[in-house]
Amino acid sequence: MAEVELDSVSKIYPKNVKAVDNVSLTASDGEFLVLVGPSGCGKTTTLRMIAGLEEITSGSLRIGGKLANDMEPKDRDVAMVFQNYALYPHMKAFDNMAFGLRARKTPESEVKTRVLEVAEKLGLDELLDRKPGALSGGQRQRVAFGRAIARRPAVFLMDEPLSNLDARLRVTMRRELALLHRELGTTTIYVTHDQVEAMTLGDRVCVMNEGLIRQVGTPKEVYDHPVDRFVGEFIGSPSMNFLEGEKTEEAGDACFAMGDCTLPLSEELKNIPAGKTILGARPEDFSLATGNVKDSQYGLLEGMLEMLEDVGEARLLHVRVANSLLVAKVTERPEVEIGSKVSLTVDSERCHLFDPETGKNLSV
Repeated sequence: MAEVELDSVSKIYPKNVKAVDNVSLTASDGEFLVLVGPSGCGKTTTLRMIAGLEEITSGSLRIGGKLANDMEPKDRDVAMVFQNYALYPHMKAFDNMAFGLRARKTPESEVKTRVLEVAEKLGLDELLDRKPGALSGGQRQRVAFGRAIARRPAVFLMDEPLSNLDARLRVTMRRELALLHRELGTTTIYVTHDQVEAMTLGDRVCVMNEGLIRQVGTPKEVYDHPVDRFVGEFIGSPSMNFLEGEKTEEAGDACFAMGDCTLPLSEELKNIPAGKTILGARPEDFSLATGNVKDSQYGLLEGMLEMLEDVGEARLLHVRVANSLLVAKVTERPEVEIGSKVSLTVDSERCHLFDPETGKNLSV
C-alpha cells in the first residue's frame, strides 16, 4: 500500500491545450478516492499521469514517498483497470489474470496460487478455462479486476470500470468493489462521470471541471456543502435547484425574495450582504405545503405544476415558480394534476446562497 501525492501537477498538450491545471491532491494510504466530473474535465488524464501513461508537464508526483515523474510505468507498483477491460481475447481467463505476474517472472507455483485465490474471491472458479468471448460483460470485468488484484500492487487505478455494464449489474459490482476494498485495504483512485458511483464508493470525492479541482471532501460534505454552483449542480440526482432573487431583511430577519414569494433564511445566512443572489436547495428539501406554515422555519412557494414523475418511493414535481423551474422530490401522493397550482415548503436550514457572478457558495 502507498500514499499517492500530486503537487501542482499540470498536463498541457500541443497548441497550449491545458487538460489538467495545477492539481494538488493526496490519496492517503488505504483510501478509496474518487475523481468525478463531466467528460473532458481532466480526471482520466490525471489517472493516466499517475499510471505513467501520460507525461507530466509540470509539478511532481510521489507514490509511496518516491518521486515518480520519470519512473517507468512497470516500476510504479500500480495496477490499472480500464473501461474496456483490456483482456487478451486469445487467452483464457486464468492466463489473463496471470499475465502481469508472469511478466514479472513470478514463479509458476506462486502464479497459480495467487490466481486461484483471487478467482475464489471474485466467483470465477468455474470460468478460468473460458476465453473472454465466452464470458458476459460482468464476468469479463471480474477477470480484469482479478488481473489487477493478483499482482498485489501498492495502488489500484480504475478508469470508469463499470460504465459498460447494465444498470443492475453496476449496482452489484459497486457492492463487490466496496467489499473488496474493505478486505484488501489497497489505496484506490477511481475515475467516473457517474456521481452515484462517486457518492457510494468513495471515502472522499474529488470533483473536477475544466482541468481544475473544484472540491474535495467526503460524499456527505460535498453533497451538503457544495463550494460553488457547479458542484451543487453536478452532484445529486436530480441536481440542486437554483432560484434567482434577492437577499433582504424583514423585521431584522434574513429573507430571500423572488417575485411574490418571500422565504425566511436561517440565522447562518444573516450576515451575507443584501442584494441579488441565487438560492440553492436540494429537491428532497421541499415538501408539499400542509396547514399553516407562515410561522414555521419553512418558506412557502406557490407555482404551477408542469410535470410529474413517479420514481417508486417518491414523486418528482416540476413546478414553475416565478421565472424559475424547480424540481421537488416529495413522498406525499395527493391527487394533483398537470397545470394545477401547488404550494411547496422548503427547509430554510438546508438552503444555500450563491454569488450570481462567481457561482461561489456564500454559505460556506
